[in-house]
Amino acid sequence: MTKNILSLAALLIASATFVACSNDDNIIDEQPVQPTEQVYTMTIEATKGDASRDQSRACPSFGEAQPALDEVKGDGATTRALSLDDKTLNATWATTENVYVQKGSTWADGSLQPQADGATATLKGTLSGVTIAASDVLTLQFPRSGALDYTGQVGTLADIAEKYDYATASVTVSDVSATGNIIPTEATTNFTNQQAIVKFTLIDKADGTTHISATELVVSDGTTDYTVTPASATDVLYVAIPGFSGQTVTLTATVGSDTYTYEKSGVTFQNGQYYEITVKMAKAVTYKLLSAATTADYGKVVCAAGHLHDAKTAVPAGCTAVGILGKVTETGRGLILALKDATSQTWNTINGWTSETTYAGTTLKVLPDAAAHGANLTSYAALGTTAVSDWAVAQNSDYEAIFTNLGSTTNSDGMTYDANVNAYITTGVGGTALDGNYWSATENKFVDYAYCFGSGIGWGLQPKSVSLSVRPVLGFGPAAKLLSAATTSDVGKVVCAAGHLHDAKTAVPVRCTAVGILGKVTETGHGLILALQDAPAQTWNTINGWTSETTYAGTTLKVLPNDAARGANLTSYTTLGSTAVSNWAVAQKSDYEAIFTNLGSTTGNSNGKTYDANVNAYITTGVGGTAIPDYYYYWSATAFDGDCAWNFRSDIWGGSLKTYSDAVRPVLGF
Repeated sequence: MTKNILSLAALLIASATFVACSNDDNIIDEQPVQPTEQVYTMTIEATKGDASRDQSRACPSFGEAQPALDEVKGDGATTRALSLDDKTLNATWATTENVYVQKGSTWADGSLQPQADGATATLKGTLSGVTIAASDVLTLQFPRSGALDYTGQVGTLADIAEKYDYATASVTVSDVSATGNIIPTEATTNFTNQQAIVKFTLIDKADGTTHISATELVVSDGTTDYTVTPASATDVLYVAIPGFSGQTVTLTATVGSDTYTYEKSGVTFQNGQYYEITVKMAKAVTYKLLSAATTADYGKVVCAAGHLHDAKTAVPAGCTAVGILGKVTETGRGLILALKDATSQTWNTINGWTSETTYAGTTLKVLPDAAAHGANLTSYAALGTTAVSDWAVAQNSDYEAIFTNLGSTTNSDGMTYDANVNAYITTGVGGTALDGNYWSATENKFVDYAYCFGSGIGWGLQPKSVSLSVRPVLGFGPAAKLLSAATTSDVGKVVCAAGHLHDAKTAVPVRCTAVGILGKVTETGHGLILALQDAPAQTWNTINGWTSETTYAGTTLKVLPNDAARGANLTSYTTLGSTAVSNWAVAQKSDYEAIFTNLGSTTGNSNGKTYDANVNAYITTGVGGTAIPDYYYYWSATAFDGDCAWNFRSDIWGGSLKTYSDAVRPVLGF
């Protein structure tokens, strides 16, 4: 190495002389000599620590009453050359490995290699790219990595040895020779492993001996999940896990169509340790979901997580009981009877509450706030993944169906509740039995009375001003269709600010802020929404000056630029739910024609279809929009000729001077 350095120096001196003596007129100044990058050599002995195991150390207990449970320590630290000898993990150097060197936060170029296989080996190699001097502290690590990554494990020791066996050592530099040889303060350094290695053997807790073969094992320390996916199902999996102390460990194994689980608190895994643990895992109980409920599930307990549990049995741990499944109109759609009463109300008050028609094929009167719910009823928007109506008063036919489905034998002018019904409400779930007289949401239109029910008198009528008890229901069903999934079959539906679609010409459900009417779909999730109100009148020249928007619905829209152009009735939008929208805009003539045709218009002239009463029925019925009047002209964004642009009225398409001020019924592109 000394010879090579001296030869290089001689070449550099010769090169410098040539530059200084050159007669080349282009050379004005002597050129500086670029310094040579320092190349270092390093040699150090590396060991793996004590390979013995202190068997007196207490073992963490996994499973119940397992005297054969072992925790076995191998070498104090391991490398990617790993092998098992009975219960001892042998960690040895392999000559194919590379150890990388870091000074501070900078990695040196090059690496050190073990010169022989074995538990102790000489590491030797060349380094560059950093300046190393006496007293520097160097970190030796393999493999070279920023963040230690334990994803993608397959559960074998060979896989851990190749990909997940991280270890580090610290070396202080005593001196660096003139030839770049790094002299460590210590003759030998000991590597510290950066993870524990755990061999899990999976046993079925049901009999304590049957091994279960998993296609996936998830090990969680409470903050991070380590997922192991073997190439084929196996009951023995090796897992590399960064060490931790006193954590709650959860294991979840996928075994065929079943899931097995285990949990234990106070578990410690030390870096550099090898453990062998036999785990007795319990098969997880699988519950039917509310979204799959059928008439066969009447009487079951509905939990907040969306599960169904057997009727008249103790509610399992982790289930917050919501009510009793009382009616199913189709799979995953129906009514849940509350376990408690809501606040007593007059029927007149109930009738003032918002109607909800999107659940169970019925009109529910939804309790509007916490005061109406009372202290016993939690507000809900969903049970698990199933959308619900929030607590509501049902029609008399709904209550009759619920009581019949829950086995009532009381029949006086219609089925009402009895002891059979109350047994579902109270047994195992701690609900409060129905007692006394209760309102339904159904009125008698011939007299100023409404229908109520009791246990003894059957169905009766009471004046609407009377205050009676309320036993509410939850309507449940599939979530409303999203705008992002809209197709031509959805034209005419109400579009809500949350991005949902609701049936046309019906009352807008609770929690839906109606935005407009779906008027055109160019492809799934793309199209135009017709506004429920007008924007301020404008000249066409002003409209033409607004920004053109071509990214929605395959058309050029003229986008209303600000609140003044939108007016007081049109909220600014950038999205409806997760669907991006154009903000309110004026559409082309062909767009308005398509919208009016799609909404059933039968009027117009030779220049195209315009709106009529069929169109206005979508705008006004159920959503409270303002009809497009037949005495205004409305601009489109399409020019007619140099001085005129296309506009429409209820009976005609025509042209007006661009300087005229006409009405605007905007659209949203989505």
